[in-house]
Amino acid sequence: MAKRSKAQKRKKRKELQRRRKAGLQELRPYYGNKYRKEKYILATMRAETGIYETHVMTDRELTDRDVEATLKRLIRELHSGPYQPAEQRDEVEVELSSERELLHWNIKRNWDDLFTEHPGHSNSELVGILRTILGSVETWSTPSTDSRGYLNYIEGFLTQAGVRVERLPIEDEEWAEEGEMSDQEYLLDLGLEWVDTWNEAVKREFFDEVEAMLDEGQAEEVINACQYLIGQVNDEDFVQELVPLLQPAYRQVGVPFRAGSP
Repeated sequence: MAKRSKAQKRKKRKELQRRRKAGLQELRPYYGNKYRKEKYILATMRAETGIYETHVMTDRELTDRDVEATLKRLIRELHSGPYQPAEQRDEVEVELSSERELLHWNIKRNWDDLFTEHPGHSNSELVGILRTILGSVETWSTPSTDSRGYLNYIEGFLTQAGVRVERLPIEDEEWAEEGEMSDQEYLLDLGLEWVDTWNEAVKREFFDEVEAMLDEGQAEEVINACQYLIGQVNDEDFVQELVPLLQPAYRQVGVPFRAGSP
């Protein structure tokens, strides 16, 4: 094979750089409203339902970083060729080492179910949907490798929308006795009581509990509970009520709080 000239190499290099740049651009979160339109709502909701289902199926061991990595993997696949449906499975085995594989399969399974009854989308449209979800992950997550801020937000949002997911006990599984309630669980129960009743006394108790938890360095737990409530209420005014709590919590984990839009 003849050796390429310098001009040919320069041209090839520019093309490779252009492809790399385009590929990196497509892995970035998208914050616009294009893929929030009615045309894409069902596909977005089914992808997020797959995320929520996997979170519950893994006993909530899934993290925001797992979601982020899996979304980027799906985007790369959609760039590399035609959309490939999820493999058919009669049973789903959940192993802690395969959380991302399970999530990858479950997002596609939800899409496959949707597209049997509704028109599908092009690969570029599916990429746009995934990048929009990436934007939500970045908005509601924290820098922690164990962050579950987005997962708590999407669970609250989908629960409010009527999506219910429960992890059923498998055959011969022995359930441990219910342990002591965690501070995050107690805070979330207070928060749910507040948004159910809008009682000012309950609100004050919720705020006091947040302050006590922040004094003990429990910022991640505070953020998780607040993100769940934001998803539940889905109202900009409610987000503003939580800003005085979320700002110090985010400072504690080392990043500024950015108020996302529900």
